[in-house]
Amino acid sequence: LAFGIACSAIGVPFIWRARPTGSGSRGNDDRGSDHAPESRVEGIPIALDKVSWASVIRDPIVRRTLARFVLTDGLIRLGGNLIVPFFSVYFVRELGASEAWFGTLRVVERSIEVIAMLAIAPVAARFGPVATIALSQLASVPMLLGLGFAPNLGVASGIFLIRGTLMEMTVPLRDNFMMDRLPPGSRATVSAAVLLFGYAIAFFSVRVGGQMVQSGHRDYTYMIAGALYTISAVLFFRLFRDQSREKSHVA
Repeated sequence: LAFGIACSAIGVPFIWRARPTGSGSRGNDDRGSDHAPESRVEGIPIALDKVSWASVIRDPIVRRTLARFVLTDGLIRLGGNLIVPFFSVYFVRELGASEAWFGTLRVVERSIEVIAMLAIAPVAARFGPVATIALSQLASVPMLLGLGFAPNLGVASGIFLIRGTLMEMTVPLRDNFMMDRLPPGSRATVSAAVLLFGYAIAFFSVRVGGQMVQSGHRDYTYMIAGALYTISAVLFFRLFRDQSREKSHVA
């Protein structure tokens, strides 16, 4: 827990001192400036997405944005897949929870996350999406470490709900932020690329996490994940906080 608090404390100054003064949201005047070509079917305008993978990669803005999202998202997946797939094992085998208890805990967690996702919008409007995402992720680190070293099932269950909510409530905000920075024609390609890299990292990370848990080093997986979450949050803020919304020239 102390290690988790230390990780968050290290990351917060980087974000808070330099956080943007505005939310960086797009105004009404530039909504159509980077739209894909349109056609009409029975009078209804539709976007024609004829952008190839090669043309997307050639665009420097898209390429840079893709690399930054792959890096920050990859660190989360690398750390998360060391521990998340083994939560049920931890609760049932080490904390003595029944499978029904853990299943109910998951349902409650998802319910809280839905409410939190709806409530996070005003916070993002006040502090900006980048700072909101990074600070929420940092706040989850002490919870993560507290969960890994919880003294009993009751404490672990409470921390589990808080940690999951802090990490998951900004997922729609993060996805929207990524899509909003890209021209419509490249969004599907970039989203697929981020998922592809994420799955590749998860395949490796889950295997390593399983081996560490099996060899009796579960504690280290939580510490490594906490450090990776902290690095990802700080990098996300530093990489995206000062970028103005750039126009892509993908045709």
